[in-house]
Amino acid sequence: MSKALKILFVSTSSGSQGGGELCLVYQGRALAKLGHQVTLWTSTHSRMDPLCEQFSEVGEVIRYDYTNTYDYKFRSLQHFTSIFKKDQGIIENWKKIAPDFIHLNKQNLEDGLDLVAALEYVDIPSIVFLHITQSASYLKAQYPGARDWVARYFLNRYAGPIVTTTNRLDQLCDFLGRNHHIYGIDNGATVPDADTYAQVRQEGRSRLQVDEDTFLIVGIGRLETQKRPDRFRDMAYKLQKQIPGSVVLWVGAGRLEDEWQAWVKENDIDESRFRRIGWQTNVFPYLAASDLYLHPAEFEGMPFSLLEAMAWNNPCVIMDSLSRELHYFNKDVAMIASDGSDDWMSKALDPGSRDQLSKKARSLIEQKFSIERMAQDYQALYLETLAADQ
Repeated sequence: MSKALKILFVSTSSGSQGGGELCLVYQGRALAKLGHQVTLWTSTHSRMDPLCEQFSEVGEVIRYDYTNTYDYKFRSLQHFTSIFKKDQGIIENWKKIAPDFIHLNKQNLEDGLDLVAALEYVDIPSIVFLHITQSASYLKAQYPGARDWVARYFLNRYAGPIVTTTNRLDQLCDFLGRNHHIYGIDNGATVPDADTYAQVRQEGRSRLQVDEDTFLIVGIGRLETQKRPDRFRDMAYKLQKQIPGSVVLWVGAGRLEDEWQAWVKENDIDESRFRRIGWQTNVFPYLAASDLYLHPAEFEGMPFSLLEAMAWNNPCVIMDSLSRELHYFNKDVAMIASDGSDDWMSKALDPGSRDQLSKKARSLIEQKFSIERMAQDYQALYLETLAADQ
């Protein structure tokens, strides 16, 4: 590397609890280890406070009075005016910060399109990263045709590299067309050494007041429909019945908290053994404490929680739909569950199968999905883009 870069991470400011935003902390930390200076730009909304607090340990945080796409009534259609009118305030703010490079972190196709438009006028090399590439039509959103048109217009007008995870490349190319500069970079996870794992596992078990002989089933995610906490409850409850004395834990909060509590009451659940705690800034103690990780979501970008669960020695259960989407996560490294079927249970109940899967999964993370590899891939793309801009 010829020089250290001043990198500005721009967040579309959707929140602080999802992997799509928290990844900026991991990326920032890894790039800082490579000698770069990292700064986070995000909105002044209070939902961004936890992310900003974490990132402040890595680099400078700059707050700006920016409104996220989903705070507008008409979502991305609100950005239509950006076709005719640029946001001079954002442009001048970025110019004042004067980074060498801007990394715009978008959650999906339609959020932050006004920020994509601003990149055209700021005259600083940049990339745009997309976590989720399903269209509004695919997701059956309101006014899908109009929203997809607006997203496609802004993204196709952007001249720089657009990046997504490798499993999303074909879908993004189909949406934008094959002539755009589209790159694939996968997310990464930190893999603990044996001593760290043992120490953090003990910490997690102590925090939960669960002894080492108790089997612990864990799931992590926002209590939102996409994350399928309902499916987690059903699967975990069935498994718990087969393992005497086992404990179930969901880590996360969201709009479905009332639904969760209604299910608990309806089924007369013992909440000392089937637990839910709110969102945690550091989930590693719970992943280390876990004996089996249940990931019930059907579609993801490249789920950080799953990568981290595998890195922390967990045998994992994932849905067959997700396995088809993420081809690396197959039956060799995870238990594959079909919706409504208990075909995964035999392996989940077999200690030998769990041990074998957890070792293979951790090896996969070490070889292909390490945080160091991710940072090196981004560094290479930054330098390639800078060279092309000269």
